[in-house]
Amino acid sequence: MGEGLTKEGKREIGQAYWNAIKPDKDNINSPDHYTSGDIECIDAIKEATKHLDGFEGYLTGNIMKYLWRYKHKNGVEDLKKASVYLKWLEEYVNGNEKP
Repeated sequence: MGEGLTKEGKREIGQAYWNAIKPDKDNINSPDHYTSGDIECIDAIKEATKHLDGFEGYLTGNIMKYLWRYKHKNGVEDLKKASVYLKWLEEYVNGNEKP
């Protein structure tokens, strides 16, 4: 099977096969609640936290994550989670090492 096909033809058939069997959603790598809009949440977090230290970046990233997804996943629960991380960030920035 496929003996008369070029490499390009085999590649096209393989891609068509993959497109036919792949799942419509990738809930591991690109879940809907992180991919709404023109930029993925992870890319925004990377850019916004690249100059922050580890713990400050972690807290800021979680705040962004929960604000980003609240309309598409857990609603008010995510807003409450963001609020907790914001409180911890404020404590950390004010010199309290432990949240």
